[in-house]
Amino acid sequence: MATREKQRPRIIDRTEPDQVQLVLTALADPARRWILNELDSWVGIPMCYLMEELPMSRQAAHKHLEVLARAGIVIKSGQGTSKMYYMDPRPIRQVFANLARRYKRDLEPLANLYKYGSPYTPWG
Repeated sequence: MATREKQRPRIIDRTEPDQVQLVLTALADPARRWILNELDSWVGIPMCYLMEELPMSRQAAHKHLEVLARAGIVIKSGQGTSKMYYMDPRPIRQVFANLARRYKRDLEPLANLYKYGSPYTPWG
């Protein structure tokens, strides 16, 4: 009898987070989602105007903006005290498009379940 070699699990280097992890981490915090909502209503906003609306300290807002900038969702431009912040929704779109494409096969049975109902569900 031939014995099968055990397949070793693929080791993924997690020292540097990937784009999906950065975007999902940035969107996980309600304060950052609130900041994105404010940035979405402006073409570009300086920190002083953003601070008028934010219910947090300047340091906390700066930390949240840095997390969003590291994920690529927020772009800052300018120097010194005249920094402008812009929202770039492309990383969010890319991450969710990749997730939808990757799990489309797994989600199709659920879509059919919701569409046609099932005798095993209370709403079916």
